[in-house]
Amino acid sequence: MYSNLIDFKNTIKSKRWLWAVGYLVASFLFFFLIHLNLEGFFGSDAFYHAAHSSYYQDTFYHTQDWIKLHFLSTQSLDPYFLFHKGGGIFISWFGKELGFKIFGSLLSALVIASFYVLLKLFKVKHSHYWTLFFALSSSHFLMRLFLIRSYLLAIPLILFSYYFIKEEKWKWLILTSSFYALYYELSFFLILIASAFTISSYINNKKIKLKPVLYCLLGIIIGVILHPSSLNYLRQFYVHVPKIFYLKLIGVKLPTGNEINMRGFIELLKKNYL
Repeated sequence: MYSNLIDFKNTIKSKRWLWAVGYLVASFLFFFLIHLNLEGFFGSDAFYHAAHSSYYQDTFYHTQDWIKLHFLSTQSLDPYFLFHKGGGIFISWFGKELGFKIFGSLLSALVIASFYVLLKLFKVKHSHYWTLFFALSSSHFLMRLFLIRSYLLAIPLILFSYYFIKEEKWKWLILTSSFYALYYELSFFLILIASAFTISSYINNKKIKLKPVLYCLLGIIIGVILHPSSLNYLRQFYVHVPKIFYLKLIGVKLPTGNEINMRGFIELLKKNYL
């Protein structure tokens, strides 16, 4: 692990990696200035997340009762523990609205900067063009970067998990998976990425490599155990993923999970900058 850390530090020292800092700063200013000129937040969810994060100024862990008929009313849980914890830190420094906007702008900037870093790690040519394409090619994606929600940091975590699996940096994968589990309830999706590597390895080399799945699962298990509401965390994952997908597949109309309702091609073109 220490040798990996030394290699990472040597990489950062390279002049070309100053571009990553440049992308981080420029992206932060872009998102923050737009947030600053807006009264309130983009979307309604940010108001709840800001309010929930504000409780973390005075307490280590906080849950709120949701709708009375919701299962969370009896099985309380903060599924975005570290997200709200981080938001609480910035709120304690700068106030609720300004602090949460700074926090959200930083997370959005990390999405752009981490994509550039990943391209450099894989030595992809024309990384600047690909980074700009990544950031500006879709109006839907750009708009979602303005929504201060937990999936923002989840994107860099997924990107670097991919890199750690590809380069077989298992200790870093365990650490990332554990952090993801404490940060966001959908950490189990990392196993899908690890499984894809295992399947591709078998197809190409006729060898079954279980290390990506096992180390990823180990990290998630550690994160779930460390979570203040471990059992309720597992319960929420079951309800939000397997159960909802099953209900959607059998035709039950639910006002949730809209991300799996694919848009038509013409509408996609209309919503795309290119």
